[in-house]
Amino acid sequence: MFTSHNQYINSNNSEKVVLAHIHGSKRLYNFTLDSGTYSRPVDYFVNNVTVNSTLLSRVNSIAELIDSNKYYYDVTNGQLHLFDYDNDTDEVVVEFRFFLSNIPIILPWDLSDTGAKVNYEPRIVTIPKFQTNMAQGKSGLNLIGKGDLIIHNNDAFYDAIYDTLFWENRSVNIYSFHRSLSVSEAQIFFRGVITGKSFSSDKITFSLTDELYSLEQNIPSTQYGELVPESDSTNYKRIVYGKLVNLKVQSLDKYGDSGIGLTGTLSGVTGNDYITGSGTFFTSQLSSGDKLEFDGFSVTVDEVKSDTVAKTSELDRTFSGLTASVKPEVQYSQKNRTFQVCNHAIKKVTTTITSIKSRNRIVINDPSEFEAGDTIDINGEEKKIKRISGNTLVLTTNYNLDHSIGDTVTKKDVYNVRYDTSNTISPNDITVSNSPTGTTIALSANAEINAAKTQSLKQGFTFINGSSGVWLGSPARHKIELASGDKYSTYFTIYDVEGDTTAFWFKDTAPVASSAIKEPDHGADNSVPISLLVNDPALDSLSTSIVNAINANIDHYYAYKSGTDIILDSVNPEPISQPLTGSSGFSMSTLTIGYTPDYKTDLTEIMKPRDYIVCPDGVSREILQVFEKSIKLRGTYQGATGVHKLLYKNVEYINDDSTVYVDCYGKTKDGTSTGELIKTGPEIVEDILKDVGLSNYINASSFIDSSVRAPQLMSLALPIGFNDIMPTAKDVINKINKSILGSIFIDNNLNLGYDILDSEIPLNTLETIADDDVIKWSISGDSFDVVKSVTGNYRFTDYSPTTDSPSNSQVSYNSDFVTKYIGNDNSKELDLYLYEKDQAKEMVERDQFINSLSTTVIKISGSLNLSKFSLGQRVLLNFRRLYTALGSDQSSLRVGVISSIKSNGEKVEVEVLDLGSIYSRSSRITSDSSEDYSASTGQERLVNSFITDDNGIIDDDEATFSTNLIS
Repeated sequence: MFTSHNQYINSNNSEKVVLAHIHGSKRLYNFTLDSGTYSRPVDYFVNNVTVNSTLLSRVNSIAELIDSNKYYYDVTNGQLHLFDYDNDTDEVVVEFRFFLSNIPIILPWDLSDTGAKVNYEPRIVTIPKFQTNMAQGKSGLNLIGKGDLIIHNNDAFYDAIYDTLFWENRSVNIYSFHRSLSVSEAQIFFRGVITGKSFSSDKITFSLTDELYSLEQNIPSTQYGELVPESDSTNYKRIVYGKLVNLKVQSLDKYGDSGIGLTGTLSGVTGNDYITGSGTFFTSQLSSGDKLEFDGFSVTVDEVKSDTVAKTSELDRTFSGLTASVKPEVQYSQKNRTFQVCNHAIKKVTTTITSIKSRNRIVINDPSEFEAGDTIDINGEEKKIKRISGNTLVLTTNYNLDHSIGDTVTKKDVYNVRYDTSNTISPNDITVSNSPTGTTIALSANAEINAAKTQSLKQGFTFINGSSGVWLGSPARHKIELASGDKYSTYFTIYDVEGDTTAFWFKDTAPVASSAIKEPDHGADNSVPISLLVNDPALDSLSTSIVNAINANIDHYYAYKSGTDIILDSVNPEPISQPLTGSSGFSMSTLTIGYTPDYKTDLTEIMKPRDYIVCPDGVSREILQVFEKSIKLRGTYQGATGVHKLLYKNVEYINDDSTVYVDCYGKTKDGTSTGELIKTGPEIVEDILKDVGLSNYINASSFIDSSVRAPQLMSLALPIGFNDIMPTAKDVINKINKSILGSIFIDNNLNLGYDILDSEIPLNTLETIADDDVIKWSISGDSFDVVKSVTGNYRFTDYSPTTDSPSNSQVSYNSDFVTKYIGNDNSKELDLYLYEKDQAKEMVERDQFINSLSTTVIKISGSLNLSKFSLGQRVLLNFRRLYTALGSDQSSLRVGVISSIKSNGEKVEVEVLDLGSIYSRSSRITSDSSEDYSASTGQERLVNSFITDDNGIIDDDEATFSTNLIS
């Protein structure tokens, strides 16, 4: 009688067939070898088989059962066959399908025209009305469809399986059908899962929730875990959509609470104020203020004297050969070099040269994603854009290599890399890794140094070849020339600034109290023993022992080796008497006499350790220690000795607490850096639906259409906040919906679609709902949402350098219409995850326009014929007793959008919103062939727009006031 489901629902046929597939699962044992395969009888229809967590695929015959990834279910004989089976190790889980209906009927198991037939048992007592809503104008998600499916159990059939099968989270599909239709015309109207069950002696009740339940799950992502210190381990790798500015990135090589492992081993003695190292590099790895962490105790560094000697506070224990980690007071460039932007590839902006005007003016194919200040790569040569004029890029400097039409112009994948409040990393110091597994940036060791501004002190500073000191004035410098021979009980003497003396005398390695070598009669104010392994050591070994002893015990000198000689550089530029030979046999000489000029400069107020100076030889060197009138470098100056002004850089290093933030584009449709950018809200929603496992249920054409109608460039990072948890799909989709006046909905095939609220009316496909189509209708409305002013927050950033916190931009709009005619002073604030200011402004104005009048809800009840309509569809309402529409003095016609559909397979209820009469109040482009206003019909006046006069009315018809407005 019917050839299509549409014919059936538009008929008055009273028979309504409802079909249901429900599923339950259990584990099966005891398969036996049977003619080359393993089999066993089963009591119920087998829908799916999983072996050891692997889902097997169904085949249609024993002959096709050729490997262990397949199974065959013999419907006629109720026999399940597996290719292979081990009773001791294999876990076989079978999902059964139960076929239910509201009348007795035999149909193919898969509702195809060729499947094996099964008996649909007439057990359905009650079919709930499954309702799906879309929040058009209010910009939310549709409600989750819920209801109870009640089935007969008078014969106790389900007693044996109610608790022995697993029903939880199993799928349920419900269909509308008529026995005269082809089986393939069965129309699904609910697809969901079992979320509850109840039992009585005569019925079983299954509580059902539709598959939008999946949107309650968190968007899939991974936490950093062991890639980062524990404090950051719960941070999520981010997902980036559209275009982002000031996006915080995650350091992958922080030192964390464990500190940085120090090279070599350390030793110290109770009461001493220094530690010594073996195999250590103190001058490169330590700074004053750093904390050395040992197992069970810590020591703070006061001054680094050499690679093997560091001054500390007085030690409270003796230790030897211990390893340590350092927690730096001042961070340095060996850590926080690599940062993760997101867990996917991001769009790499690329175009080509179409013509060349000059060596600093090139014309490109597409300038839309380039900005002034961008660093670009022109076929292998990096340049910066000064400004953009049309398709012409004006460069800050001429390019050097020869370029030609067709050459590639590429923008840095990750650009404007900054940290903390005012530091920008040069693109030359950034290496980007952009792949489907994630996007990271690596900073060069000199990134922060190159970012720092060079400053100068014009006073005269003394630089000495081979020395690591720089003095504001001149140091006292002395040379000790060593001599071979027996050294036990001999000594030499060093003066300090006040003239006090310290004698350094030589002994064996025994403790002073028990050694046979006694301290000589040196007459000095203080003495320091130097232990030697042999009486006549090699000069290299002897010089090392002396240097270490002086550095450990004398504060006013730095000692270092020059061949086998020893150089003493005074810490401050001041005169100090020449050392005395004593009985050592050494030769002493003065290289320079120190003096202090009359400068008020205190260098400790200007520089700090790990700042840099630019030496006269052109090499930048790191500062080890700063004193009032001198600087100690981590390396030695190799240029000519002389007096020069001082060029320096105060370097702000990236440390564990620094904020590093970048600009970039986001995820692409194919997951590669060269793919098409996921740019619009509908494209983002579609990507999220795929990520949460709903790829098979997407109405792709609706997302494409919505992207055309909502082309705004989005700006969205997930999680929203850098340290937030990953949000649910539902939460994110709601944020997108509110940004673009969009809605996700379920279409007639139970696929997920997307719609944009705009004023367009599909003239060629506009369908009418009239009195003859419905059983009853009613109208209600409220004005709670009417607002005069709307403020929109847009372009959200993780970090603002001016506020040291997250930030965003704002636009706002105030309605003269509401002020004059409604008198409402209400306001609202929107979060718009948009990038462009003009697009955010447009959305604020649209939202206010929708909410400038009350929204009317038209509730319509009818038979299955109403199920042909879909959520988001624009319809023409033509009811005899509908009141006269705004913009007319006689016509009650109006256009609305379907926002809710409720169906149980027999009856349907729909809700239509007029959204403040936007379809009659908004201007649209009208065909030139359309009639003038005076000759138009009521429907033509509703869907077409006409020119208004200065008073805002058409042809002096005051009924037309407030129509043809620009939305």
